[in-house]
Amino acid sequence: MAKRFKILGTRHGPFPFHIHRAFLCLAATGASMISLVYSSGPIDEPEVALELGPGIRLELVRIPAGEFSMGETDWSRELIGLFAPHDLRARNVRISRAFLIGKYEVTVGQFRKFIETTRYQTDAETGRRPWKELEKGCYTLVRGVWESKQDASWRNPGFQQTDDHPVTCLSWFDAVEFCNWVGRQTKRVCRLPTEAELEYAQRATIPTLYYWGKKPADYVRDPRFPIGYWANVAESRMGDIADSDLFLSGTEMRSLIPEQRGDGHDYTARVGSFYPNPFGLFDAVGNVWEYTLDWAGEDPARVDPRGSNEGRTRGMRGGSWLNSPDAYRPSYRAEIEPEGRTSTRGIRVLVEM
Repeated sequence: MAKRFKILGTRHGPFPFHIHRAFLCLAATGASMISLVYSSGPIDEPEVALELGPGIRLELVRIPAGEFSMGETDWSRELIGLFAPHDLRARNVRISRAFLIGKYEVTVGQFRKFIETTRYQTDAETGRRPWKELEKGCYTLVRGVWESKQDASWRNPGFQQTDDHPVTCLSWFDAVEFCNWVGRQTKRVCRLPTEAELEYAQRATIPTLYYWGKKPADYVRDPRFPIGYWANVAESRMGDIADSDLFLSGTEMRSLIPEQRGDGHDYTARVGSFYPNPFGLFDAVGNVWEYTLDWAGEDPARVDPRGSNEGRTRGMRGGSWLNSPDAYRPSYRAEIEPEGRTSTRGIRVLVEM
């Protein structure tokens, strides 16, 4: 049966034809740098929009059941700086049921509707769950230095945002409360994705380090586009502060940011500003980290793994505007305390089908 490919675009414009052509040529020649997701059924899988209130919608993409290689598949020391204990070794995993997942990361506007409806106050606002040096507030960039800011919250993360930017400065508990509210509003089962579900959705079945290829520099080049049109991640000039949000010692997990890398955004960008992955997810890597449901730790299950049964830390995936190439690989696992909050962490919701 003929393979039919879904044509994608950004939220703010169509996906340029020259990139489609490059992808199709790679697929036709069997190139190993990148692969495409294809369907033997209709090209346009249905997308769902759930109403959260007047003018506020949550757009979702259907992710089919399937198999993928979870964990790092490329162990070249020339390409990546450091692996374990932050990565799982690659193994074949099956996601047994299709699910719906946010087309975009949860925005400030969507979160504001949640706050207005429920009068919920976040951990950064109340200080009910102290973390590191913080009672209230979150960690963010303050005059170019990564440090705690006691008055920072989703309302004021330390830089300007509009309602179309991803909400941040949230704890894992805040993210769970938002998902629970969406479930009540829509009469659907809404939750954070498991690590396996999120890595599967981010990778879109592509086995390379990034869904655009093996190297952090953009694979498809065109003089009309700056280097950096795949994701909002750390720029070259951020080398001294990149990955500060992971609270790692020295340069433990940093690797060389591609020379002259820039995407035009010092902090978060409007959701949908960069090209989607082949599943149709925007900001599949970068912009803000995305919380997962799982306790951090290996689960040897090959079908729908769920991490450890208990623990002290949760898994977080995808990297952010502050992170270097090591951290924004879909296979990279950040282990974080659930009460923590930084201006680089956000939410992508999953809705069960």
